[in-house]
Amino acid sequence: MKHFLSFFKSAVLVLFPALLFAQQKDDYRILLHSGNFTPVANAKTIASSTDVLNKSLFEGKHYATIQFYSLPVESQKKVLRAAGIELIDYIPNMAYTAAINKGLAASKLPALNVRAIFKFTPAQKTVPALLAGKFPAHAVKTPGFVDVNVITYEKLSYQKIQAAFAALKITVLEDAPTFRRFTVRMPQSKLKQLVALAFVQWVEFIDPPNQLENLPGRTLHRVNILNDGIRNLKGD
Repeated sequence: MKHFLSFFKSAVLVLFPALLFAQQKDDYRILLHSGNFTPVANAKTIASSTDVLNKSLFEGKHYATIQFYSLPVESQKKVLRAAGIELIDYIPNMAYTAAINKGLAASKLPALNVRAIFKFTPAQKTVPALLAGKFPAHAVKTPGFVDVNVITYEKLSYQKIQAAFAALKITVLEDAPTFRRFTVRMPQSKLKQLVALAFVQWVEFIDPPNQLENLPGRTLHRVNILNDGIRNLKGD
């Protein structure tokens, strides 16, 4: 999960100071692990038929990122929820990933203080090695297949995504709904199709197995320290 965490590293490291600075400086750069960019202010011109909304649709919701002119306070978030917009993860600056009801009229966005709506590109949804087809040995347990972690925009049941996974011949190894994560085994040739799925926010290789310490000298040194401490307590 370390790559997914680094996806949001800016929010964790400088969350509150960054928010204040961004509000003062009108800094609308989006800060991602893959690089920074400033989205086009399209809230006044976006239509329901645009690629941003068409290609982000899954099961009646658009999964995209919404950037505001200023961060919404709790009362404004309630208005957004009532309009059919559920904010999920904060993305510096001024943005949230979001689940947007299909029926929301795009014409309402400017009145909701929305500056832009955009989709993450494939390069922004995974690590470079995955798209380049460079698979670490620990993630390839079956020839032609690879094990990856899939993070969804919001918590989704396996039943809801089963058909989409089946179409890519994906086998779910672990379902961790608390973390919105599915660990899966899938054909290496279909990884790009997985990354492109609307409900997928992030894909990364599974973590390597924990390495057992195999340093007898260091281990014996620790044991000796422990034994010395026990003898001292006994007054030997």
